[in-house]
This record gives sequence, C-alpha cells and structure tokens, in this order.
Amino acid sequence: MKKFLCLLLATALALPLGAIAAPVFADPYNAVAPEGDYPDDYLPAAPSDLPEDHKKSVDIDAYADDTTAPDEDDTTVADDDEAVPDDDTTVAEPADTWWDDTTAPDTWWDDTTAPWDTEGPSEPIDIVGLYSDAPILSERERTYVEYRGTAASGAFRFVPSATRNYEIYSENAGKHYDTYVTVYDEDGNYVAGDDDNGNENNFYLNIELEEGKTYFILSRGYSANSSGDFYLCVCPILDIVSLSVSVKDDAALTPGLTSGDWDWCWDEENETEVHCYWFNDYAVFQILEVTATFEDGTSGPVSSNRFGLESSAWLDGEVEFEVRVYAYDSDAQATVGVPVTAFADRFGDAPLLTAGEAASYPRADTWGDVAFRFVPDVDSDYYFSTSNYAYVAIYSEDGEHLAGSDYRVRLSLEAGKTYYVMTAYGEDDDGALTVTRTNPITALSLSLT
Repeated sequence: MKKFLCLLLATALALPLGAIAAPVFADPYNAVAPEGDYPDDYLPAAPSDLPEDHKKSVDIDAYADDTTAPDEDDTTVADDDEAVPDDDTTVAEPADTWWDDTTAPDTWWDDTTAPWDTEGPSEPIDIVGLYSDAPILSERERTYVEYRGTAASGAFRFVPSATRNYEIYSENAGKHYDTYVTVYDEDGNYVAGDDDNGNENNFYLNIELEEGKTYFILSRGYSANSSGDFYLCVCPILDIVSLSVSVKDDAALTPGLTSGDWDWCWDEENETEVHCYWFNDYAVFQILEVTATFEDGTSGPVSSNRFGLESSAWLDGEVEFEVRVYAYDSDAQATVGVPVTAFADRFGDAPLLTAGEAASYPRADTWGDVAFRFVPDVDSDYYFSTSNYAYVAIYSEDGEHLAGSDYRVRLSLEAGKTYYVMTAYGEDDDGALTVTRTNPITALSLSLT
C-alpha cells in the first residue's frame, strides 16, 4: 500500500500544472465547460493555426448525398485521389432539394402515384363495360353509399355541368371507416385517386373535370373486401360567401364517452375553477351539418377540407358549449351551441351488473352502444371479463376513463359508488360480461426459524 501511494504521489508531481487543472470531457464536441480559470495552453489552437499534418481530411464518399457534409464550405474536398471518383459520375443532389420536390416524385404527396393502387393501371381499362349501369351522381348532393366488398357497390358515374375543379370526398356515416377512391374517364384512362387526404381517413380529391364527359368514380373501403357505410359528394369548387351550421337531429356529446380530454377551467361567471372537458374536433364535426352559400348564389354541402372549427371547453354543469366554423378562403363563419348529455344521464338506466353473474350483450361496433352499471358492495379489486374477447372499459360516475383492455380488466373499486362498464368490438356476434371479486388478504404472518 505504501508503495502504491508513493507511486501515485510521484506521478502527480511529474505532471504539468495545466494537466491537473484542465477538466476531462467524455464528449469534447458537446460538453459544456464548467466555470473557472483555465491555463492558457488548455484551449486548443484555432483550426487555421493547426499544423498541416493535423488537419482532418474529408472522404467525399461519406458525404455523397450531402446530408452529413460539413457546413463550412462544401465546395472543396480533400486532395485524395482515391476519395474522388475517377469517372464522370455525378454526385447526388443535396438532400434539401428533395424536400422542395425537385427530385421527389411530383405527385407523391397527393397520393395519386404513391405506391398504393391509387396509381392506377398504365393502360386504359374497359370502364364502360364494367360499370355502364352505375348510378349517376348529382352535383352537391350527399349520396349514401353502402359498400359491401364488391366494386359495383361503390361505383358511380358523374357528368360535370361545366369545365372546372371539383372536390370529390367522403364523410363517415356515424362510424369510423377508412375510405378510398379512384376516378377514370369514359375512355378508361386513370384520372386520379386518393386514400386519406380528407378528414379522419376519408378520401378527398380536388381535380379538374371537363364538361359533358362521363367520369367513373369507384369508391370503397381501404380494404377492398371490407364493408362499411359513408357519404359521397361531388361539388364544384366555388368561393364561399357565407356558412350556416346546425346540430344533427337528437345528437349530443358526452364527456368521457366522446373523445377528448378532462381539464380544469376558469368559470368567469362564477369566478371559480371547475372541471371541464375539451371535445375532440373530429367528434364535434361528426354531429354538425355545415352548408355553404357560394358565389353563384347556390347553396349546398361543403367539404371539411374547406373550413375549420373552434370550440370552447364544456364546463361541468352546463348543458352545451359553443362551436364556431369558419371558411379557410373567405371571412364566412357561423356559430352553434352543441348540446351535452352527462354520463350519468345517458347511462343512468343501463342494466345493473351483479358480481359473480354473467350478463349477455350483443356485438357492438360503436362505443357506447353496450353499457352496464356496477355498484360494489365492498372495497376490493374486481375483474371484468368478456367471453368473446371484446374490449372492456370502466368509467367513473363523472365519465372519467379508469381502465380498459381487451378481454379482461382488473381494478380497485370503492363500495357504494356507481361505475359504468362498456364493451365493443368482439370477435363473435354476442358475448357475456362477468364481474368477479378477488379474495382480499385480511392478514399475513411470517415466522422465521
């Protein structure tokens, strides 16, 4: 030990003062030097003062695409014959030219030639022979489409009244459904296609169509063999002069059930902080009817791609909250009060679950269609299990989401409180929901010998 200490002391005395005072950094390029005085010879010389044999050469192959090349110059490279191509090979364009679309595919971003089948066939198809009996769409009319996994169930014809740009779009009919569209002219040539440029996985196209020509609009789900319902509309794009908005018949939103976020907000009228809920914009949009008056004096539906909405928070105890819709390309706007139904009011009559007994339910694809109430008789952990692997979720009396999972949920509940249990998306047509209470451990002893 004495020999070790002597060796350590001798080593320290042999080091120059600067070597002792200078801190050591694990990463000298990113570390921040601590405050303090440093010896003059601690800081490295400026790059221009470095000896020639210490200058770092650059391998051009490492920066061929210019994405990681040094920012200082980029116009000169190391004088290394092996690093420079011997032939006339052109170095790739700098990466920043991709993002201004000069080297990227011209129509990638509008999904018309992206690597999905919206690209369409390279040769014309016999579109007339396939869909000569397809229904004819009228301008500005929302057509209800019942797509049932066959091309014919989503095929339509459309004849423009004038040569202009039209928007072709879908809207979900109360349920989430991923839609898809391709458009062909009367000669079978592919015109355009889209998947998700509309609101929430709906298709949307803005394309020029010629007066008097017949176009074939093939609408469907993203999965061609799926089934789903949606609205389809073909509308001429004209300037919006005014907007009107209303709530669909008997529609209302429910905090907790409808997607959104709980929060605390300031109630200016009562000068106090209250529980509040911010509804998701798409959930609000689903229950609104928005109509536009256009520059030519006509009125009709308008795609959600042409207007936005702003909504206030719903304050606990209020019966509605305000929503404003506004046009993107004009000053047109309108407001409406959106009704709110409290969680307990909406599901107060739901069937009551009993621990240890199974309750049957039909298969549901809409959240909230199948709901139960449960009131624990003792404080304990409870299991909620579904027989058909349906998703199950537990909510508080106020509609706060407490837990949710496929097939089974375990949750600690308080006696006497009302909880709401919901299930949907099972594998079979119907199922059974069972609530079981875990056996609480009242005492545990451990002896050591």
